[in-house]
Amino acid sequence: MKPLAIAFALFCFYTTVYAQKVGDTIYYDANWKKIKNRDNAWYFRSIDKTAGGLFYVTDHYSNGNPQMSGAYSFARPEIKNGEFTFYNSQG
Repeated sequence: MKPLAIAFALFCFYTTVYAQKVGDTIYYDANWKKIKNRDNAWYFRSIDKTAGGLFYVTDHYSNGNPQMSGAYSFARPEIKNGEFTFYNSQG
């Protein structure tokens, strides 16, 4: 019974930590390293969960134009699902 309780606790922790990422904005520097300060960001990412259970990701340039969009089956590790579209900084 104890291993089951530990597994359940780990599952709850993982889903709680992960749930904070969906719908949040993640900021990156010029080398795609995560940063906390939006003012220094070269890129930013938004993640939304679709009704089908996929994670739809849109990366943006700092000017707000999209850089990439596509769906992932899993966000961690990132497993791509379907077509991805990439854009230059002018869109």
